[in-house]
Amino acid sequence: MNLPVIFTKALAGVKQAAGTGSLIVRKNADKLMLGGGVVSFVITIVETVKATNKTNEVLEYKEQKEALIEQESAANETYTPAIRLMDEKNLKRTTRIELVKIWSRPAVSAFATVIFFGGAWKIVNGRYVLVSAAYDRLDDFTRRYRRNVVDRFGKDVDWEMAHGLKAEEMEAERKAAEEYQEERKKKGKLVPRTQYSKNINNQIFDIHTSELWKRWWLPDQAIHFVNQIEREIQSMVETRGYAFLNEAYTKLGMPMTAQGQLVGWIKTPKNLHDQRGQYASLGFANDECPEDERRRILSSPSNEEMYIWITPNCDGVIYNLIDVPFHQR
Repeated sequence: MNLPVIFTKALAGVKQAAGTGSLIVRKNADKLMLGGGVVSFVITIVETVKATNKTNEVLEYKEQKEALIEQESAANETYTPAIRLMDEKNLKRTTRIELVKIWSRPAVSAFATVIFFGGAWKIVNGRYVLVSAAYDRLDDFTRRYRRNVVDRFGKDVDWEMAHGLKAEEMEAERKAAEEYQEERKKKGKLVPRTQYSKNINNQIFDIHTSELWKRWWLPDQAIHFVNQIEREIQSMVETRGYAFLNEAYTKLGMPMTAQGQLVGWIKTPKNLHDQRGQYASLGFANDECPEDERRRILSSPSNEEMYIWITPNCDGVIYNLIDVPFHQR
Protein backbone atom coordinates (compact mmCIF):
# COMPACT_ATOMS: atom_id res chain seq x y z
CA MET A 1 0.00 0.00 0.00
CA ASN A 2 1.51 3.28 -1.14
CA LEU A 3 0.37 5.76 1.48
CA PRO A 4 1.86 8.87 -0.19
CA VAL A 5 -0.01 8.13 -3.43
CA ILE A 6 -3.27 7.54 -1.57
CA PHE A 7 -2.77 10.72 0.44
CA THR A 8 -2.03 12.72 -2.76
CA LYS A 9 -5.16 11.41 -4.50
CA ALA A 10 -7.28 12.09 -1.47
CA LEU A 11 -5.92 15.62 -1.22
CA ALA A 12 -6.59 16.20 -4.93
CA GLY A 13 -10.14 14.94 -4.47
CA VAL A 14 -10.68 17.25 -1.52
CA LYS A 15 -9.32 20.21 -3.50
CA GLN A 16 -11.58 19.39 -6.46
CA ALA A 17 -14.61 19.08 -4.21
CA ALA A 18 -13.71 22.32 -2.47
CA GLY A 19 -13.30 24.09 -5.82
CA THR A 20 -16.65 22.79 -7.05
CA GLY A 21 -18.32 23.83 -3.84
CA SER A 22 -16.71 27.25 -4.05
CA LEU A 23 -18.06 27.73 -7.58
CA ILE A 24 -21.54 26.68 -6.51
CA VAL A 25 -21.43 29.05 -3.54
CA ARG A 26 -20.21 31.95 -5.71
CA LYS A 27 -22.87 31.28 -8.32
CA ASN A 28 -25.66 31.23 -5.76
CA ALA A 29 -24.15 33.72 -3.33
CA ASP A 30 -26.96 36.23 -3.79
CA LYS A 31 -29.63 33.57 -3.17
CA LEU A 32 -27.78 32.27 -0.12
CA MET A 33 -27.40 35.78 1.31
CA LEU A 34 -31.04 36.57 0.65
CA GLY A 35 -32.12 33.29 2.27
CA GLY A 36 -29.89 33.99 5.25
CA GLY A 37 -31.42 37.45 5.55
CA VAL A 38 -34.95 36.03 5.55
CA VAL A 39 -34.05 33.45 8.18
CA SER A 40 -32.31 36.08 10.33
CA PHE A 41 -35.32 38.37 9.99
CA VAL A 42 -37.67 35.65 11.22
CA ILE A 43 -35.32 34.84 14.10
CA THR A 44 -35.19 38.54 14.97
CA ILE A 45 -38.97 38.70 15.21
CA VAL A 46 -39.15 35.58 17.37
CA GLU A 47 -36.34 36.71 19.66
CA THR A 48 -37.86 40.16 19.96
CA VAL A 49 -41.15 38.68 21.15
CA LYS A 50 -39.31 36.49 23.67
CA ALA A 51 -37.17 39.41 24.84
CA THR A 52 -40.27 41.57 25.32
CA ASN A 53 -41.87 38.97 27.58
CA LYS A 54 -38.66 38.47 29.57
CA THR A 55 -38.23 42.23 29.88
CA ASN A 56 -41.67 42.52 31.42
CA GLU A 57 -40.72 39.80 33.92
CA VAL A 58 -37.45 41.54 34.82
CA LEU A 59 -39.19 44.88 35.31
CA GLU A 60 -41.87 43.30 37.45
CA TYR A 61 -39.18 41.65 39.59
CA LYS A 62 -37.44 45.03 39.92
CA GLU A 63 -40.67 46.68 41.07
CA GLN A 64 -41.21 43.91 43.64
CA LYS A 65 -37.66 44.30 44.98
CA GLU A 66 -38.09 48.06 45.21
CA ALA A 67 -41.29 47.56 47.21
CA LEU A 68 -39.49 45.17 49.60
CA ILE A 69 -36.65 47.66 50.04
CA GLU A 70 -39.20 50.36 50.84
CA GLN A 71 -40.91 48.12 53.42
CA GLU A 72 -37.58 47.09 54.96
CA SER A 73 -36.53 50.72 55.23
CA ALA A 74 -39.75 51.64 57.02
CA ALA A 75 -39.88 48.62 59.40
CA ASN A 76 -36.22 48.06 60.26
CA GLU A 77 -34.37 50.84 62.03
CA THR A 78 -31.01 49.16 61.38
CA TYR A 79 -31.67 49.42 57.65
CA THR A 80 -29.77 52.65 57.18
CA PRO A 81 -30.05 54.96 54.14
CA ALA A 82 -26.51 53.97 53.12
CA ILE A 83 -27.48 50.28 53.02
CA ARG A 84 -30.68 51.12 51.13
CA LEU A 85 -28.75 53.17 48.57
CA MET A 86 -26.31 50.30 48.03
CA ASP A 87 -29.17 47.80 47.56
CA GLU A 88 -30.88 50.10 45.05
CA LYS A 89 -27.64 50.47 43.07
CA ASN A 90 -27.13 46.70 43.03
CA LEU A 91 -30.73 46.21 41.88
CA LYS A 92 -30.33 48.69 39.02
CA ARG A 93 -27.02 47.15 37.97
CA THR A 94 -28.48 43.64 38.02
CA THR A 95 -31.51 44.82 36.02
CA ARG A 96 -29.33 46.47 33.36
CA ILE A 97 -27.20 43.32 33.01
CA GLU A 98 -30.30 41.15 32.63
CA LEU A 99 -31.77 43.49 30.00
CA VAL A 100 -28.51 43.48 28.03
CA LYS A 101 -28.45 39.68 28.10
CA ILE A 102 -32.08 39.49 27.03
CA TRP A 103 -31.78 41.94 24.10
CA SER A 104 -28.36 40.82 22.88
CA ARG A 105 -29.80 37.92 20.85
CA PRO A 106 -32.38 40.05 18.94
CA ALA A 107 -29.71 42.68 18.36
CA VAL A 108 -27.26 40.12 16.93
CA SER A 109 -29.91 38.58 14.66
CA ALA A 110 -31.04 42.04 13.48
CA PHE A 111 -27.43 42.95 12.69
CA ALA A 112 -27.05 39.66 10.80
CA THR A 113 -30.22 40.46 8.84
CA VAL A 114 -28.77 43.79 7.74
CA ILE A 115 -25.48 42.14 6.79
CA PHE A 116 -27.21 39.41 4.75
CA PHE A 117 -29.54 41.77 2.89
CA GLY A 118 -26.75 44.28 2.33
CA GLY A 119 -24.46 41.54 1.03
CA ALA A 120 -27.17 40.24 -1.33
CA TRP A 121 -27.77 43.75 -2.68
CA LYS A 122 -24.05 44.31 -3.15
CA ILE A 123 -23.66 41.06 -5.09
CA VAL A 124 -26.68 41.71 -7.31
CA ASN A 125 -25.66 45.32 -7.90
CA GLY A 126 -22.12 44.24 -8.82
CA ARG A 127 -23.45 41.71 -11.30
CA TYR A 128 -25.83 44.29 -12.74
CA VAL A 129 -22.96 46.72 -13.26
CA LEU A 130 -20.92 44.04 -15.01
CA VAL A 131 -23.84 43.01 -17.22
CA SER A 132 -24.61 46.65 -18.04
CA ALA A 133 -20.98 47.29 -18.98
CA ALA A 134 -20.91 44.19 -21.17
CA TYR A 135 -24.22 45.16 -22.79
CA ASP A 136 -22.96 48.69 -23.44
CA ARG A 137 -19.85 47.31 -25.12
CA LEU A 138 -21.94 44.90 -27.18
CA ASP A 139 -24.39 47.65 -28.11
CA ASP A 140 -21.55 49.96 -29.11
CA PHE A 141 -19.97 47.21 -31.18
CA THR A 142 -23.31 46.48 -32.89
CA ARG A 143 -23.86 50.14 -33.70
CA ARG A 144 -20.36 50.50 -35.15
CA TYR A 145 -20.82 47.29 -37.14
CA ARG A 146 -24.14 48.46 -38.56
CA ARG A 147 -22.66 51.84 -39.47
CA ASN A 148 -19.87 50.08 -41.32
CA VAL A 149 -22.41 47.92 -43.16
CA VAL A 150 -24.43 51.00 -44.14
CA ASP A 151 -21.32 52.85 -45.31
CA ARG A 152 -20.13 49.95 -47.43
CA PHE A 153 -23.30 48.22 -48.65
CA GLY A 154 -26.14 50.68 -47.99
CA LYS A 155 -29.20 50.80 -45.74
CA ASP A 156 -31.06 48.03 -47.56
CA VAL A 157 -28.35 45.47 -46.92
CA ASP A 158 -28.16 46.58 -43.28
CA TRP A 159 -31.92 46.16 -42.93
CA GLU A 160 -31.75 42.76 -44.55
CA MET A 161 -28.98 41.51 -42.26
CA ALA A 162 -30.45 43.02 -39.09
CA HIS A 163 -33.89 41.47 -39.56
CA GLY A 164 -33.01 38.26 -41.33
CA LEU A 165 -34.72 39.19 -44.58
CA LYS A 166 -33.60 37.77 -47.87
CA ALA A 167 -32.66 39.94 -50.81
CA GLU A 168 -35.62 38.61 -52.80
CA GLU A 169 -38.02 39.58 -50.03
CA MET A 170 -36.49 43.04 -49.80
CA GLU A 171 -36.80 43.54 -53.53
CA ALA A 172 -40.41 42.34 -53.54
CA GLU A 173 -41.21 44.69 -50.67
CA ARG A 174 -39.52 47.59 -52.43
CA LYS A 175 -41.44 46.95 -55.64
CA ALA A 176 -44.71 46.69 -53.74
CA ALA A 177 -44.01 50.03 -52.03
CA GLU A 178 -43.14 51.69 -55.34
CA GLU A 179 -46.29 50.33 -56.97
CA TYR A 180 -48.33 51.55 -54.04
CA GLN A 181 -46.88 55.05 -54.28
CA GLU A 182 -47.51 55.15 -58.03
CA GLU A 183 -51.11 54.09 -57.44
CA ARG A 184 -51.57 56.79 -54.80
CA LYS A 185 -50.20 59.42 -57.18
CA LYS A 186 -52.54 58.31 -59.95
CA LYS A 187 -55.55 58.43 -57.63
CA GLY A 188 -54.44 61.74 -56.16
CA LYS A 189 -54.55 60.23 -52.69
CA LEU A 190 -52.41 62.43 -50.46
CA VAL A 191 -51.54 62.12 -46.80
CA PRO A 192 -54.87 62.23 -44.96
CA ARG A 193 -55.87 65.65 -43.68
CA THR A 194 -58.43 65.95 -40.89
CA GLN A 195 -59.38 68.48 -38.27
CA TYR A 196 -56.04 67.76 -36.57
CA SER A 197 -54.09 69.37 -39.41
CA LYS A 198 -55.39 72.81 -38.40
CA ASN A 199 -52.93 73.12 -35.52
CA ILE A 200 -49.34 73.84 -36.56
CA ASN A 201 -48.03 71.56 -33.78
CA ASN A 202 -49.99 68.53 -34.95
CA GLN A 203 -47.95 66.19 -37.13
CA ILE A 204 -48.49 62.84 -38.80
CA PHE A 205 -46.34 60.00 -37.48
CA ASP A 206 -45.93 57.25 -40.06
CA ILE A 207 -43.38 55.46 -42.23
CA HIS A 208 -42.92 58.54 -44.42
CA THR A 209 -42.34 61.11 -41.66
CA SER A 210 -40.30 59.10 -39.13
CA GLU A 211 -36.97 57.37 -39.62
CA LEU A 212 -37.74 55.20 -36.58
CA TRP A 213 -40.95 53.73 -37.99
CA LYS A 214 -40.38 50.02 -38.54
CA ARG A 215 -41.62 48.34 -41.67
CA TRP A 216 -42.91 45.31 -39.78
CA TRP A 217 -44.94 47.29 -37.25
CA LEU A 218 -48.52 46.38 -36.50
CA PRO A 219 -50.91 49.07 -35.18
CA ASP A 220 -50.43 47.99 -31.55
CA GLN A 221 -46.64 48.14 -31.93
CA ALA A 222 -46.78 51.67 -33.34
CA ILE A 223 -49.05 52.80 -30.52
CA HIS A 224 -46.77 51.14 -27.95
CA PHE A 225 -43.77 53.05 -29.34
CA VAL A 226 -45.55 56.41 -29.16
CA ASN A 227 -46.75 55.53 -25.65
CA GLN A 228 -43.16 54.92 -24.62
CA ILE A 229 -42.05 58.30 -26.01
CA GLU A 230 -44.93 59.99 -24.19
CA ARG A 231 -43.76 58.43 -20.90
CA GLU A 232 -40.22 59.67 -21.54
CA ILE A 233 -41.45 63.22 -22.15
CA GLN A 234 -43.60 63.02 -19.02
CA SER A 235 -40.54 61.88 -17.02
CA MET A 236 -38.51 64.82 -18.39
CA VAL A 237 -41.17 67.29 -17.26
CA GLU A 238 -41.35 65.71 -13.80
CA THR A 239 -37.58 65.53 -13.23
CA ARG A 240 -36.16 68.44 -15.23
CA GLY A 241 -39.19 70.70 -15.07
CA TYR A 242 -39.77 71.19 -18.81
CA ALA A 243 -39.57 69.55 -22.22
CA PHE A 244 -39.65 71.08 -25.69
CA LEU A 245 -41.90 69.75 -28.44
CA ASN A 246 -38.85 69.24 -30.65
CA GLU A 247 -37.50 66.80 -28.08
CA ALA A 248 -40.61 64.70 -28.58
CA TYR A 249 -40.25 64.95 -32.36
CA THR A 250 -36.60 63.85 -32.11
CA LYS A 251 -37.50 60.84 -29.96
CA LEU A 252 -40.16 59.93 -32.53
CA GLY A 253 -37.60 60.17 -35.34
CA MET A 254 -39.46 63.09 -36.91
CA PRO A 255 -37.92 66.35 -38.20
CA MET A 256 -37.82 69.28 -35.80
CA THR A 257 -39.83 72.44 -36.47
CA ALA A 258 -39.23 76.11 -35.70
CA GLN A 259 -42.37 76.20 -33.55
CA GLY A 260 -41.25 73.09 -31.70
CA GLN A 261 -38.18 74.96 -30.48
CA LEU A 262 -40.38 77.47 -28.65
CA VAL A 263 -43.34 75.51 -27.33
CA GLY A 264 -43.55 72.49 -25.07
CA TRP A 265 -44.44 71.51 -21.53
CA ILE A 266 -43.32 73.20 -18.31
CA LYS A 267 -44.02 72.33 -14.70
CA THR A 268 -45.87 75.14 -12.91
CA PRO A 269 -47.99 75.41 -9.75
CA LYS A 270 -51.07 75.85 -11.98
CA ASN A 271 -50.44 72.88 -14.25
CA LEU A 272 -53.59 70.92 -15.03
CA HIS A 273 -53.27 67.14 -15.02
CA ASP A 274 -55.30 64.60 -16.92
CA GLN A 275 -56.88 61.64 -15.14
CA ARG A 276 -53.57 59.78 -15.30
CA GLY A 277 -51.83 62.58 -13.42
CA GLN A 278 -49.65 63.55 -16.36
CA TYR A 279 -48.56 66.94 -17.59
CA ALA A 280 -47.62 65.91 -21.10
CA SER A 281 -49.58 64.10 -23.77
CA LEU A 282 -48.83 63.44 -27.42
CA GLY A 283 -52.49 63.28 -28.35
CA PHE A 284 -53.83 60.00 -27.13
CA ALA A 285 -57.39 59.33 -26.08
CA ASN A 286 -58.87 62.16 -24.07
CA ASP A 287 -59.66 60.55 -20.71
CA GLU A 288 -62.15 63.26 -19.81
CA CYS A 289 -64.08 62.88 -23.09
CA PRO A 290 -63.65 59.27 -24.24
CA GLU A 291 -66.30 59.72 -26.91
CA ASP A 292 -64.13 62.41 -28.54
CA GLU A 293 -61.06 60.20 -28.97
CA ARG A 294 -58.17 62.20 -30.34
CA ARG A 295 -55.95 59.32 -31.44
CA ARG A 296 -56.35 58.35 -35.07
CA ILE A 297 -54.69 55.31 -36.53
CA LEU A 298 -55.69 53.57 -39.72
CA SER A 299 -54.74 49.97 -40.37
CA SER A 300 -54.66 48.07 -43.62
CA PRO A 301 -52.82 45.02 -44.98
CA SER A 302 -50.05 47.40 -46.03
CA ASN A 303 -47.85 49.02 -43.41
CA GLU A 304 -47.59 51.98 -45.80
CA GLU A 305 -51.17 53.07 -45.03
CA MET A 306 -50.82 53.25 -41.25
CA TYR A 307 -50.45 56.63 -39.60
CA ILE A 308 -50.99 58.31 -36.23
CA TRP A 309 -51.82 61.93 -35.60
CA ILE A 310 -49.55 63.49 -32.99
CA THR A 311 -51.64 66.19 -31.29
CA PRO A 312 -49.56 67.40 -28.31
CA ASN A 313 -51.19 69.31 -25.47
CA CYS A 314 -48.37 71.84 -25.20
CA ASP A 315 -48.49 74.54 -22.52
CA GLY A 316 -47.57 77.15 -25.12
CA VAL A 317 -44.32 79.10 -25.46
CA ILE A 318 -42.01 77.99 -22.64
CA TYR A 319 -38.48 78.99 -23.69
CA ASN A 320 -38.79 82.30 -21.79
CA LEU A 321 -40.04 80.59 -18.61
CA ILE A 322 -37.22 78.14 -17.99
CA ASP A 323 -35.17 80.54 -15.88
CA VAL A 324 -38.20 81.80 -13.94
CA PRO A 325 -38.45 80.36 -10.39
CA PHE A 326 -41.06 77.64 -10.05
CA HIS A 327 -43.35 79.58 -7.70
CA GLN A 328 -43.38 82.59 -10.08
CA ARG A 329 -44.36 80.73 -13.23
